[in-house]
Order: sequence, then structure tokens, then C-alpha cells
Amino acid sequence: MKIKRFAIVWLLLLSLLIYLAACGGSVVPTAEEPAAEAPTAAEAPAEEVVEVTRVVTEAVEAPAAEEAAVEEEAAAVEEAAEVVDLGQEATGSERGGDQIEPPSNGPKVDAPRQQTAVLATTNTTDQPRAETEPPPAPLPAANVNPLTAGEIDDNAQWAAYLAYLASYTANDVVRLDVSQRHELVVVDGAERPLLGVELTIQANGQEITRLKTGSNGRSTFYPRPFNAQSPTYTVTATAADGSRQTITASGSETQWRVVIPNASQPAAAQLDVLLLLDATGSMADELDELKSNIRAIASQIAALPGRPNVQWSLVAYRDRDEPLVAQIAPFSTDLNTFAAALDGVEAAGGGDYAEDVQGALALALEQFAEQNGRQAVKLVFLVADAPPHLDYTDQPSYAELLPQAAALGVKIYPLASSGLDAQGAYIFRQWAQWTNGRFLFLTNDANGSTSAAPSVTSSGVAYTVGNLDTLILNIIRKELSGL
Repeated sequence: MKIKRFAIVWLLLLSLLIYLAACGGSVVPTAEEPAAEAPTAAEAPAEEVVEVTRVVTEAVEAPAAEEAAVEEEAAAVEEAAEVVDLGQEATGSERGGDQIEPPSNGPKVDAPRQQTAVLATTNTTDQPRAETEPPPAPLPAANVNPLTAGEIDDNAQWAAYLAYLASYTANDVVRLDVSQRHELVVVDGAERPLLGVELTIQANGQEITRLKTGSNGRSTFYPRPFNAQSPTYTVTATAADGSRQTITASGSETQWRVVIPNASQPAAAQLDVLLLLDATGSMADELDELKSNIRAIASQIAALPGRPNVQWSLVAYRDRDEPLVAQIAPFSTDLNTFAAALDGVEAAGGGDYAEDVQGALALALEQFAEQNGRQAVKLVFLVADAPPHLDYTDQPSYAELLPQAAALGVKIYPLASSGLDAQGAYIFRQWAQWTNGRFLFLTNDANGSTSAAPSVTSSGVAYTVGNLDTLILNIIRKELSGL
């Protein structure tokens, strides 16, 4: 290489000058001819290299001892040049570094994502883990490549969502006809939205379903999956304090409004957050991100207006026949207990693609059912990179579980991780839309690689992108704003 040759030649020239000086010679630039600056390896012209080579050739007659010394020093320079060259080859732009490509659809593979987890941990060594030193209230300093996510509100883009449902032709999902929808709005006498109002919907004297309002006083009813189209419906709204109002709603109206004049608001803002986590081997980087930041996120939530009383719960799952099928941490206000449970979740297993997400959702809803008397904003953050097994016929399908979630007032916010296929994106968007949540999806991984599901980003639906931690905080802030 040019760098090697020039370094060797320059060292030989320097040795020659020393030799001439020892022999009484003098090599000093005159005033008319100032000494030239030593060119860098990249700037050295070819003719200068030739000229120096000629001078060195004429000095070959130096004594044997001097020649040996020159050769020894040249060899040292050449060895150093080899080390530099190897480093350049390892980090050169042609190789593109050691970026890990997001896993393709199909069986999940542990190894590449395990390597990504190591890199993610390396990038966050300045962030204390939950079991060591709690971070301050502000979010930790951003990683070199912090996780970012997109957000889609399908209920706000209704026509686009219906078009998306119609465009999906694969026979690997449960079809839920939501084309006819009725939005229920429940307020008190001062027009303030009421949280946790139980709504019983009947037609022809038969109960169809039950719903529960969120902090914005709203819930949504879809009659067609129940085969319950009717010209009119009877809606009974029961507030937490026992106040009740019954209305007759028209099947041709898209919004049903219920006023409970004397209903009381909750005395304090309460929030129940459940993390529903895929704990298979391919989820190591996402789990590490949550473990690193959960205390900071919790402190930010606790500092929101109204100082909400927060309960945390955890359901970590894998698939059937795994050593650990599911791990549950019941709701608790003790953040240390919850953080310790989260730290105990290890990413392992997951040899096939689909996981037992339906079974895990059923376990999550059981946790909320045990807290059903608590007037709280109820949120599930599902973090997963694989769709549910729909061939497990001995468990409730999500067509049965989603009405249960709506009856409990639980909103589902799925976070699609890298590798989720079109089937998974479709199903998780169904879960978010039915429960009035929003569909989230990672737009990069901890290595900075793009990992958004192509079926999402190419669907033509508008979405926003932001830092994942900030996105979660904004979601919770909005959910609590009605209180």
C-alpha cells in the first residue's frame, strides 16, 4: 500500500541523514530554499516517492551495521502499518459495520437478536438498572440509538381502517365486522366525562354486551359481531356511585349520548398499567430497554398533573411446551416489587414463530377483573414480535376476549416489535381498535436498524413517530387528561 511504502522510504531517508551528519556532512536548508513540510501519506505525489527512492538507493553503500539498523526500523514501521490497515478494513464503509438485519417472517431465531441485546446493553451502560441505583425523575439520557416507534389511531382514520381490513385477503385471522359502530358518550350534569361507567346494551329484551367508559367518558359498541342489529337499543349507564340513567338509542345514529346528572367524579386519578410481554429469545433487546427505563418512566408518570395513584402488573409469556409458559406479577403500587419482577423476566425459547398471545391476554384480563371495583384508567401495553396461535382451540379466541376487555374498560396498546408479519399487524390493530387503544410499532431497533413491519408502513395510513419512552408517557398523559 502507498502508506506502507512511503513510511518505509521516509524512515530510510531519515536514517541516511543521520549517517551523513555522523560523517561530517551537512544537510541544512538555505534561506532561499526553505525546508518543505513532510507530506502526509495521502498527499505524497508519486514523483516524490521516486526521488526519495533514488536517494536511498545511492546510500546502499553505508556500513553494514548502519544498514542492519535501517532494515530493523523499516520492518517495525511495516508491522505498525499492517495493524493500521487491518483496522481500516474492519470499519470501512464498504463493509458497513456489524449491523443486524431485522429477522424475516417465519421461525424466530434467537442468535441475531441476542447479539443485538448485547449491543443495546453496551449502549446503555450509563443508565443504572432497577436493582442498583434508581435513576432521577427525568428520563435517562438517550441511547446512541434509542428505540423509536410509530403510532396509528385507526379509530381516528375510520375510512382508511375499513379499507385496510377489506384489503387483507389471507384466511389466517378472526374477522370482526366493525363497519357498523356506535360511540357512547357519558357525562355528568356539568358535561364532564365520566370514567368507569358500566354500560349494559340490550335489544329486544336480551342483553347483548357490557362496556365500561374510559377517562374520556367514551366506549364503542359494534353490533354485527354479535349478530345484534336492531332498529333500537336500550342502554343503561351505571356510574361508580350507583347513579343510573337509561336511554333508548337509535340503530341509525352513530353516537349515543348519556347524561347522568348527579354522578360524582373519582376522588383521585388512578391508573392501572399492565405490561404484557413476549419473553421469547427474540425479544431480548426490547426487554432490556424496558428494564433499563422502567423506573424513570414510572417517576415521570407519578409526576403528571393530578399525581395519579399507579398500580403495576406484569404478564410475561412464551408458548406452550416452553419451560416457563407464563410469569405473572399481580397489581401492586410498590414499584420496587414490580421492577424486581420485570428484572426476573429472561428472554429465552421461542423456536417457532407464533406464540400463545391469546392465553396471555386471558391471564392479563384476569388481573384486571380482580381490580374491577377500582375506578382507574386501565391500560395494557402488549410488547410482541409474533402473532397468536389461532389453532389452540381449547382456549377463548380473541373474538371472545376483546368484548371482555371492553366490559372491563381495558384499553390495549400493542407495540409491534421487529419481525412481526402482516398477520400479526392485522390482529394487533384489531385489538387496539376494538378497545379504543392505538397500534404502536417499532421503527428502529437498539442497533439503529429499521424494523417497522412493511405491512404497516406501506399501508398508506398516516402515522407519527417518536422516541418510545416519550410516546408511552404521552399516551398515559392523554389517558389521564380527562380526570
